[in-house]
Amino acid sequence: GRRVKRMDLEDYLWGVVAAEMPAAFHPEALRAQAVAARTYTLYRMEHPSPGHPGADICSDPGCCQAWISRKDRLAAWSRGERKKFARKITEAVEGTRGQVVCWRDRPIMAAFHASSAGHTRAARSVWGREVSYLQAVDSPEDKKGVPDYYSVVTVPAKRFRRVLLARWPGMKLGGDPGKWIGKTLRDESGLPVSIRVGGVKVPTAELRSLFGLRSACVTAECRGKKICLYVTGYGHGVGMSQYGADALAGKGKTAGAILRHYYTGVKVKKLY
Repeated sequence: GRRVKRMDLEDYLWGVVAAEMPAAFHPEALRAQAVAARTYTLYRMEHPSPGHPGADICSDPGCCQAWISRKDRLAAWSRGERKKFARKITEAVEGTRGQVVCWRDRPIMAAFHASSAGHTRAARSVWGREVSYLQAVDSPEDKKGVPDYYSVVTVPAKRFRRVLLARWPGMKLGGDPGKWIGKTLRDESGLPVSIRVGGVKVPTAELRSLFGLRSACVTAECRGKKICLYVTGYGHGVGMSQYGADALAGKGKTAGAILRHYYTGVKVKKLY
């Protein structure tokens, strides 16, 4: 069941940072995450989601952002790390109190995701609408450090056909599955945006949701009676990459520099 809970913003942010980013990350990455989460929350308060009319924000990362209670988070950390990790998150939230990412003096839709495939994606190429501050930028995450950076999802041709025909009834998926997959279309950063399947241009973001993939950075090939979907990175790829933020923090970048890198043309302001 869903329930609405009233919370102080900074207390709430502790639970978001704790749920959204590994506490072992560099302090400046955690600070960047705290500012992005605060910004996203204020943005949602100004632009409510139709999904939960009684609340400003929810704890479903598919809709808003993840959240965990302090008690549950502390219980999940090992005893030896509990104090240190809790302190790092407290410092990230308190050390950035009131700091918000702004575009033309308003809080931005501060989207973030786990890891990119070398570049983030423009909002236009994922959500189909232009957002000035959500453009494609380089992202330096260390592929070896990201869990499941590469994943392969294998779908039996029969199931692949059934799922896609339910979504696009006119798609031509007869006979040999080897002939179903056509060209991959890429954006200016070289990331896949859509794949031609059975004569239909299928957005990779749709493949992500149809087959529960870790990101929309997908390529496809047929192998015998199976379709293999090769997935890079984790998340929608728009805005700040969390593993990329950690890599930048490791190179000595401040939270402000990390935020200005991922959100194009913004200012980080202290609003309260």
